[in-house]
Amino acid sequence: DMGGSKDPSNQMNYTPSSNSLHGKLLHKYDEIVLGYTSPTCSAHCRYCYRLDLFNKDTGKTSVRPEELRDYIKHYNETLEGNDGIDPATGERRFPIRELLLSGGDIMVLPNKTLYRFAVAAGQAGVHLLRFGTKEIAFRPARFDDAMMETFKMVHEEYPHMHFNIVSHYTHADEFLLRDMDGNYIRNENGPGYVWLDAAKDAVDRLNALPFVTIENQTPIIQKVNDKEEDIRILHEELRRMGVKFKYLFQGRDIEGHKSFSLPVEEAWSIHNNAMKGLSDTARSRFSMSTEWGKMEVVSIIDPLKDDEANFGAVPMVIQA
Repeated sequence: DMGGSKDPSNQMNYTPSSNSLHGKLLHKYDEIVLGYTSPTCSAHCRYCYRLDLFNKDTGKTSVRPEELRDYIKHYNETLEGNDGIDPATGERRFPIRELLLSGGDIMVLPNKTLYRFAVAAGQAGVHLLRFGTKEIAFRPARFDDAMMETFKMVHEEYPHMHFNIVSHYTHADEFLLRDMDGNYIRNENGPGYVWLDAAKDAVDRLNALPFVTIENQTPIIQKVNDKEEDIRILHEELRRMGVKFKYLFQGRDIEGHKSFSLPVEEAWSIHNNAMKGLSDTARSRFSMSTEWGKMEVVSIIDPLKDDEANFGAVPMVIQA
């Protein structure tokens, strides 16, 4: 079933209209810009809402580091020159302080390109530089000493800019070791489970840098990670290893999504039950992505009356 949206959440409504930047970046929230840095990943997930970047259906394309730098500088300088007021609407706006390098996957690019993007962010005065990546699950050996040295070089030039790795671990099978019976192996000398060496090395290298933090987010996917215990272990083990879980997302209505998405009521229930027994530092927020921004689903209202039963329960959301 190829039903679904070519451009989920109408992202192209939030890209600059100028020919030189159209489709190269996303500026939905005042304080953060997302740059499409790479047109590919190490694998293409069927549930990915960036399908249109890969198949070129909507006009999204890659951006150069200098284009991101110049856009951020021009936006912030214009805003500052107008005392923070948008001249078009008269509303108070806020400067760009974060840059998210995404794609595709920024980490499929060579270190010299990572360096160029990071330096461009530093030149633009960005406070927080975020790297959106599933490469840490696909190919953890990519996060090697050479990448850490690249990060250190940028940090020496821009010591006040923080790096944030936005990881995309979906299931604990991406980093935990199983025994011959298919069970996770518990650590002999402490809590938790045994990690695959390559996965642990990648996280340890990143955590060893004081200017780097790791946060995780993933959609909930039918028949992949839609069991409460799987979600709970994913949260527990990531938090134990210094990875903060940020969002668990409702699947987006991309083309061909129906085999992967759960009803929002069911997904919320799985997430809600999985959070029981976890401390606040290990929990995530269950969110939906809409054209207006991320919306946190905080509860499910009781099912409607019999004559409206076809509509099921109603999700209650707040803007996240």
